[in-house]
Amino acid sequence: MASKWRIFRKPIIAREDMVNAITKATIILHNFIKKSEKNAGVRYYCSASDIDKTQNCDWTQSEIGALAPIGHTGSNMHSKNAKIIRNKLKDNFSGEGAISFQYDRVLR
Repeated sequence: MASKWRIFRKPIIAREDMVNAITKATIILHNFIKKSEKNAGVRYYCSASDIDKTQNCDWTQSEIGALAPIGHTGSNMHSKNAKIIRNKLKDNFSGEGAISFQYDRVLR
């Protein structure tokens, strides 16, 4: 996502709810553009040659300062805040909000 959306190339300075809104909006736009291009038969946003490639794609060549490797920084125990965020994500993507085909897509 960072190769297509500049806002993800550096840390976002905003409240948690605003970061969540920005992330959701970019995911919605990303999915909309991909679906629109698929129906139109023309791909500029994510070309067929970029799919499943790990070399020579623009996303592999771009430097993403916000995601620089930091190495091992301490114990393997996560913080209480990390646990809360992980559980929010888990609840969002699993259970009642899950859609029928999501597991087929992930496990194929």
